[in-house]
Amino acid sequence: MAYTEARRRAAHKHYQNHHQSWIDYQREYRRRLRLRAIELYGGKCVCCGETRRQFLAFDHISDDGYQDRHRKKRGSGWLNYLIKDHPNDIQLLCHNCNTAKAYYGQCPHQESNEAIYFDSTKQVGKRIFLGE
Repeated sequence: MAYTEARRRAAHKHYQNHHQSWIDYQREYRRRLRLRAIELYGGKCVCCGETRRQFLAFDHISDDGYQDRHRKKRGSGWLNYLIKDHPNDIQLLCHNCNTAKAYYGQCPHQESNEAIYFDSTKQVGKRIFLGE
């Protein structure tokens, strides 16, 4: 067996033995980074006040996330950027508020007396609340 073949087999064996531990380490590292970034941005949704970290997302206030993702790193690099530079054009929203902002232009929590609804024809509209 050639030297390179022996090295290849040894590397493959090392990979098989340590692959899962590396994945676990990276997952925990990203989790800690995300928690730290969430704490730096206040730890709750700026719209509705949701605090469960599983529901929180980082939102681009000016809706330029597509451009921002092409200029900066993704994954843990993105989280490190949030922690290190703490840009002012990012806010913390829960996934519901973030999705509503993306699809409807604003979150229903921001509307004082209206709510977005779907009627039977799947048309989006607004219904005025007359009271609680």
